[in-house]
Amino acid sequence: MLLPVMGIVACGSPIEGDKSTLTSQPESIWANGGALLPAGHRTVLVADGSGWILSMPFVDDALQLAKISASDGSLLKSTTIDGAVHGYAGAGLAADAGSHLWITYAREIVRFDELTGTLLTWSVPTVLPRLPTDNPLAGSVLADGWYAPSKRLLFIRNDDQRLYSFDPATAAFAVASDLPITTSPISMIAIGPTGEVAVTGSIAGAADFTPAAARLASLSAAPQVSSDVEAVCSRSSGLTYLRSNGSLASDDNTIMATIPAPLTTQVPFTCDPGDNLFEAIVGGGTISVLRLSQSRVLEARTDALIPIVVHGLGGPVNTYANPGVVALMPDLAGGVWVISEAGINTSTNAGSAYPTLAHAKFTT
Repeated sequence: MLLPVMGIVACGSPIEGDKSTLTSQPESIWANGGALLPAGHRTVLVADGSGWILSMPFVDDALQLAKISASDGSLLKSTTIDGAVHGYAGAGLAADAGSHLWITYAREIVRFDELTGTLLTWSVPTVLPRLPTDNPLAGSVLADGWYAPSKRLLFIRNDDQRLYSFDPATAAFAVASDLPITTSPISMIAIGPTGEVAVTGSIAGAADFTPAAARLASLSAAPQVSSDVEAVCSRSSGLTYLRSNGSLASDDNTIMATIPAPLTTQVPFTCDPGDNLFEAIVGGGTISVLRLSQSRVLEARTDALIPIVVHGLGGPVNTYANPGVVALMPDLAGGVWVISEAGINTSTNAGSAYPTLAHAKFTT
């Protein structure tokens, strides 16, 4: 069910898209759409101005890694990470300070060397979650992040309450911290400029999803709970937390600004190297991409979704095709790429569909 978007003021030009990739698509939406990719989910931006998108398996269970140009969205290369994924709950993607990308999924950690194109795989040991669960996909490896101070990979697991680490120099796995939250496929890890760490999830043991973040001043510090946190990203000033009411808080809980509140628990949210902050909101017949600049100027790009009619038991219902926006990736020029799940709730009965990539540009 789509909910109305409240409190968003649109300004500037619409989100742009490549009409050659669409059928009967309104011209004002999704221009310069870039590469068509299968179900983009996790993303990472690397120093050379390119972006990587890890594609989730749906039909053929093939986990794909694609490199795109951050400037125009063109496909530069693609690699199959696993042609037959089993025990899948989600995945993670991170980059280290060298030429390696780190992919976490199922019970595997994979290091991809872009220079040689080689893959190196480690199996993650089986560890029971701290709290009992009957989830058959509990323990699957999810989001990850490269922890530069100790040159280790941090990762979390599905339906678990721990932060784990992996040392590639020794191939050693360890529990880095017991967390006061339960992690899931929509959880994210953010690592701040001075080694602070934040993990999003739900309060451990809560009967219903209760968004929160576990905050660690350093990897050896005891975690603290920050309540009502839906998403987090890292800026030069430190970690920035998006709360359920739309307020943005720093690591010391200072409220820096307020943006429109997220409508769902999976929030497309990111920061870029210029300290711009981006959020995407889909609902009420529109998609809005918001940017809060370092100087705290809020801009939005808003466009209509494709209207469709669904024939239900009670008769026809007017609704909108869902682009399935799952992630945002900065373009290093003050804008952002909107990444959607191609093939999942994206097509209308008339055949129109949203591409994997849309480009939201802003004035400066």
